[in-house]
Amino acid sequence: MDASSKKKILVIHPQLKKIGGAEQFALRLIDLLIAECNVHVTILTLEYVELSHLSMNGIFNFSADSISIQIAYCPRWLANQTDRFHLLRIGYLHRAAKKHAPNYDLCISTYNEIDFGRKGFQYIHHPNFAPRKFLHSFEITSTKNIFDSIPLFETLYRRIILLISRNTLDGIRMNTTCVVSLFMHDIIRELYQINARVVYPSFLTIKENQGGEVWDRRRFQFLSVGRIAPDKNFIELLELYKSLSIKFPEANFFIVGRNTNNDYFNLLKQKAKELNLQVNILTDINHDDLNGLLKNSKFYIGPKHFEHYGNTTFEAAWAGCLTLVHDSGGQTEIITPSILRYKSVQDLVQRVSELIADESLRKNILDQVHNHLKELTPEQFNQKILAVIGPLIRDDLK
Repeated sequence: MDASSKKKILVIHPQLKKIGGAEQFALRLIDLLIAECNVHVTILTLEYVELSHLSMNGIFNFSADSISIQIAYCPRWLANQTDRFHLLRIGYLHRAAKKHAPNYDLCISTYNEIDFGRKGFQYIHHPNFAPRKFLHSFEITSTKNIFDSIPLFETLYRRIILLISRNTLDGIRMNTTCVVSLFMHDIIRELYQINARVVYPSFLTIKENQGGEVWDRRRFQFLSVGRIAPDKNFIELLELYKSLSIKFPEANFFIVGRNTNNDYFNLLKQKAKELNLQVNILTDINHDDLNGLLKNSKFYIGPKHFEHYGNTTFEAAWAGCLTLVHDSGGQTEIITPSILRYKSVQDLVQRVSELIADESLRKNILDQVHNHLKELTPEQFNQKILAVIGPLIRDDLK
């Protein structure tokens, strides 16, 4: 296919070096558009990444014929601050996006709200530009800083970001918008008065997760997976694990995730020592080993409050773990049985005890979850997202 005949798509994403849920979404969407829509994709990002890295161990087969990488301008002093001034860096990325937007048939943000200066498409995992007080109310951010104690500083910082990014409320509203969950749909409607469409990011295939051990023959262990960072509530998880270990001293406990915050990681280890809790913290584990843990563990715990969706929650439940989550956020749309949703430590211990004691209940719950997850397939994701983006690509939006 002649490259000149392909539609030109600009995809905005801050970074693709460290692959988390939002990055998986971006790559899956790009792969789908290339396969189904006859497009050439330019990824506008803040950090250069090799196409070979984006293949994710052979899951994708991107080539220079279908993808190019472009780096947005960001002052050198800021570009090196990868763990600080996140929104300021996003501001420069959005400024570059608005500059390049007129040269493309469609502009897509795979990382939350944006103003392209024209109609585009945005997929919102969580809002970037909401006031910190609002973000704290839903624990979208869990860390405190000077902006929380001196609101005037936050006001000034937000104004600087708006000046740099040139984002406007009308520009954000102009886009066609999809969100990660019904929970996030309501948040975005409250913030921006946007009635977004919910498209669950269901990427797993049945083949990828078949073969898990039957539940009764699995190891009696509790597992939790996620970035090791304050917003994932792993310190609270240790309190949950401690209570479970008292009730079930024969159980084993695991935390698996990429260490993205050394201070928090050290705090996590110190807390486990204070609790005299034997917990396996694994920070360097490959996909196959993680899959093995999921398929051979009896229980998975999702401790984060107001999780906007929960990719690992989906993976754990599909792999056959009895998956218990905090009763809040979008993860309750994955884990629908009430007995798998807890509000307190005591509540969690009681629910685990009931599930262990009642084989009939346990089998019924596992069947309920599995049947629900069969409706959240990669095929339904492809169908729903293409139903939204396909007409935008075909239309002349310039």
